[in-house]
Amino acid sequence: MVVILSIFKNTENIGITAIAGLMTILTSYIWGETKRPSKN
Repeated sequence: MVVILSIFKNTENIGITAIAGLMTILTSYIWGETKRPSKN
């Protein structure tokens, strides 16, 4: 929602920062989930 609003207002830097932050959080989360030993 914040990304869409920021792009709408032509403040691309905020949009890029938000996307970059989201990707970083997602990547680290997935990496942590993958490296964690599962008991399945």
